[in-house]
Amino acid sequence: MALIYTLLVAHFVADFLCQSDWMALNKGKRWDALTLHVGAYTLALAPFAAWAYTYSSPTDATLPFGLWLIVNAVAHFVQDAITSRINSRLWFLPLVGQGMRPEWIQVEVKSTRHWFFVGIGADQLLHYITLFATAEWLLT
Repeated sequence: MALIYTLLVAHFVADFLCQSDWMALNKGKRWDALTLHVGAYTLALAPFAAWAYTYSSPTDATLPFGLWLIVNAVAHFVQDAITSRINSRLWFLPLVGQGMRPEWIQVEVKSTRHWFFVGIGADQLLHYITLFATAEWLLT
């Protein structure tokens, strides 16, 4: 159980605290921003995961730790490549219908922004599933 808790904290630190504003704003549009984000994520995740892996002391691990880290980095890259592109379209809205009344525009923005946050939640759920599934793979 310590592994799961550690991975949750590590994921938060790696995916949010170690991500710059530039990475967050550009990873949905630029491959270099996405690559830098995933590199920073992986470097930040590694010591937490290594500690948890050692603490869990698996005697019959089926997956070497280094391979586990690479699998998670690749999965994170693919997941963010998809979800960041979707979410960037939901956050940066063009103002259409300039003849519309202000309250109509506000309703449209609120409605679309809701789906942005749903997209962020889906992205995080995918990351958690990947971390938990690979942790199970690592330890069984």
